[in-house]
Formats: sequence, structure tokens, C-alpha cells
Amino acid sequence: MGSSDYTIIDDSGLLALVDCSAYRPFVSADWTYEGILQHFNTFTKGRTLAVWECGDGGGSYVVRVRSGITSDSGFRASAVL
Repeated sequence: MGSSDYTIIDDSGLLALVDCSAYRPFVSADWTYEGILQHFNTFTKGRTLAVWECGDGGGSYVVRVRSGITSDSGFRASAVL
């Protein structure tokens, strides 16, 4: 099973994984915060979007993407600089 590592810079406090073939990014020309939350909720329930708050003020993250399902658990690790 192949995998690739990507470094992602968090500058907003949010990260997401998106199924680009199924997710519709347009919310509304006159969007509201509540509308965006509902949009995220709809696509999360549809399993085409995963959004999470980083909660640590931003930084760099290394994300490993695998080409299949594995029994490995996810984890979060922080580097000591």
C-alpha cells in the first residue's frame, strides 16, 4: 500500500479533507456563518468533507495519505523545536 506525506500550513486554525469529485464548494452569494456551518454539516454527513479545528494557533502539519484502508490508528504528534 502506497502513501505520501504532505506538509500543510495552517494559517486559519482549520484544516479539512475533501472529496473533490463530490463536494460542492459554493454556499451562496449572500452566505451567512450559520449557512456555512450547515453546508459543512451536510457534506460531513455525506462523507465528502472532514473539517477540524487545530486549536493551537497555527503551524505546520505533516499529513500522510494512504492509498487504502489500514488498521493503524490516527494520532497527533508535535515536534519539539
